[in-house]
Amino acid sequence: MSVAPTRDRLVQLVRSEDRPWLSLLMPTHRRGAEVQQDPTRLKNLLREARERLAGHGLNGHDADAFLAPLDRLLDDTMFWLHQDRGLAIYRSPSRCELFRIPVAPDETAVLAPRPLVRPLVPALAWEGTFHVLALSLRRVRLVRADAAGAQEIALRDVPTSLEQALGPPERERDHGGAGGAAPRGTTQRDSVLEDRDVVQFFQLVDRGVARHVVPKDSPVVLAGVQKHVATYRRITDLHVLDGAITGSPDELSADELRERALEVAGDELARVLSPAARRLDALERGERLVATLPEVLRAAAAGRVEALFVDADAERWGRFDRTTGSIELHAERRDDDEELVDAAVRETLARGGDVMAVDPARLPGGADGLAAVLRY
Repeated sequence: MSVAPTRDRLVQLVRSEDRPWLSLLMPTHRRGAEVQQDPTRLKNLLREARERLAGHGLNGHDADAFLAPLDRLLDDTMFWLHQDRGLAIYRSPSRCELFRIPVAPDETAVLAPRPLVRPLVPALAWEGTFHVLALSLRRVRLVRADAAGAQEIALRDVPTSLEQALGPPERERDHGGAGGAAPRGTTQRDSVLEDRDVVQFFQLVDRGVARHVVPKDSPVVLAGVQKHVATYRRITDLHVLDGAITGSPDELSADELRERALEVAGDELARVLSPAARRLDALERGERLVATLPEVLRAAAAGRVEALFVDADAERWGRFDRTTGSIELHAERRDDDEELVDAAVRETLARGGDVMAVDPARLPGGADGLAAVLRY
């Protein structure tokens, strides 16, 4: 079974003394015909993995035994029905780790002394919990989401429809409104009265939903037609993000609401939820900042990096001697090379630092795909 990547799980992975590691990364799908193609993608990666193992002297029965846990996944229908947007597989002589991730990585097969974890860094941005509030006059829903998935919260003590909150239109149509006001629910309904009803309904919703948003400062992504989203923003004290899912949310499942939230508010969620995000101000001010690959690598290996910011797509191949601190950079990958941005990620995590993927435009000019804020 695959699990969501967390910082603690990645720390255990990068601290492992096992050698070597086979790292397989591939996009996956949650629904539709493409789900049926995902096992074929893995089959192709396993073919490539066998070639890499053969190049390192692992053939025949030995290679079969090494890859056996992964071969079994090809026919595991339930496994493929419970994936996210990406899958990361790590296999060593004694361990097999499977991570489902909310980002779609490029198809990759790497056999190296250490696991390739850099592509998982964007997934760490959503390690915390956030909420999606689906606003509708007929069906209000609250979804709690994280890197692992999404779950709808039962709102038993909260009115979830306008009718439940303010009564059925038929009653007012029969008896009329107080003071001769236009009955609610008629085609001649006064627009001001209608807006007032929506505000009153959302105020009741907000009062109840606030009891279910835990922790209270958890970020909330709104989903609904623009008018309803704008109205709710005006009346709530919840930590509502700028990004919103526009359009009727009534037909969207909890998983679909989570996926849409990551699409429209992913950067905001990363800034709020990532432990490294609190150091973004230091990155932008240049405080205790290093931004060349040799400086960052040496600082990370020495345990001096408090927060590492990386371009998750950056690759820098070469060799890093952790004893002497010497670094060789190569324009193209050579045998026994190490991906050095990944090395910086691993060294930082292994020594208690935080890591965050950022847009390359946020890195200092001339940065080698990464920058680090130092502890001292």
